[in-house]
Amino acid sequence: KCRVSLELRLLSTSPVVSDEDSCVETIIGSHEMNTEHPFDHFTMRKSATETSITVFLSPHRDDVAFSMSALAEHPVAKLAVNLFTRSSYTAHEKSTLRPSFDRVSRVSATRALEDRRYFDLIGLEAIDFDGEEPSLRGRKSRDPAGTGDDVSQIRDRLVAMLTDLARHHGHVCLIAPAAIGGHVNHLAARQVAFDWVLADPANRNIGFFEDIPYAANWWTRRAGIASLKRFVGSRPLRRRTFEVSKRKLDYINIYASQHRAPVTHLSAYSPATLMPSRPHEAIWEIA
Repeated sequence: KCRVSLELRLLSTSPVVSDEDSCVETIIGSHEMNTEHPFDHFTMRKSATETSITVFLSPHRDDVAFSMSALAEHPVAKLAVNLFTRSSYTAHEKSTLRPSFDRVSRVSATRALEDRRYFDLIGLEAIDFDGEEPSLRGRKSRDPAGTGDDVSQIRDRLVAMLTDLARHHGHVCLIAPAAIGGHVNHLAARQVAFDWVLADPANRNIGFFEDIPYAANWWTRRAGIASLKRFVGSRPLRRRTFEVSKRKLDYINIYASQHRAPVTHLSAYSPATLMPSRPHEAIWEIA
């Protein structure tokens, strides 16, 4: 099974049942753990000679820093894949459908520099796919009718890359969006990732990260978890929760183009849950 064991600060000593989700929620992480490989449970290494790699599927350039920073900091074999990097959105300019070429070039370059600063800081390699965000294709970001178009933008290249990684490493663990918030790029990434894992579940597994900042809204998160449960069908889900360090504020503020003002509190970048109440990140796995 796709389980997580990380050397993180302990949030809780026992599993809890989340009434809002009717799923098992396990609070993971302990400074007392001293495992050989912090991703052992998540990557299911099968032999002493087999290796594994964890791949973070990031629909947009800020998704690793916003939603997966606790996992991304760990020194394991890992790779980030930025899927839709052709962008026109900033927090300082009015959004528009079909933005100008100059604006897209300028914003995309700015966001690439922000991303590089973050990845250099934590030592994470990243690949850009240059997919187009919805506005560049004349669509709104939460129009699910565009999911098929966005799947077609990334599917062939992503499947080929992941299959090559599996051939080289033996096992691939994907960290993919849960698509909380319903952004069409997140929906497309979730679909392609899940389809690929189901084609060979013995050597591939998946965790769905709670999409920040969308999951920081109580009602948006509830609707998103319900959507994720429908998406995986009858498969049971388990929630794994990771405490984040204060460094996350620094990571978030690297992406200045996405904030009207510097972020000073992590509460807006943590899932809206009663437990744990402290800032954290979360992944849903197939139980």
